[in-house]
Amino acid sequence: MDARGSDWQTETMPWWDIALGAELLILGFLVWLLAPRRAAAPPVHGQGTMDDVQRLVREGHTIAAIKIYRGIHGGGLKEAKEAVDAMRP
Repeated sequence: MDARGSDWQTETMPWWDIALGAELLILGFLVWLLAPRRAAAPPVHGQGTMDDVQRLVREGHTIAAIKIYRGIHGGGLKEAKEAVDAMRP
């Protein structure tokens, strides 16, 4: 007990402390939620699959998708670009 005769651990927190804590918690969650995410690294040259090509196309990494496509099929740049462009939604 303190000098006033009350137990400080059982006193309630002021409402503004609770509101500030809730706001900080929400703000931290929003920062985490809106933070940019790092995309998965493209596969090593010669080890890519068509699933990797399709994933890269969905993520907007067209040039990397073309490189992987060419590594798989061994075609020319024009053919690979046309094939990757055809995969776009």
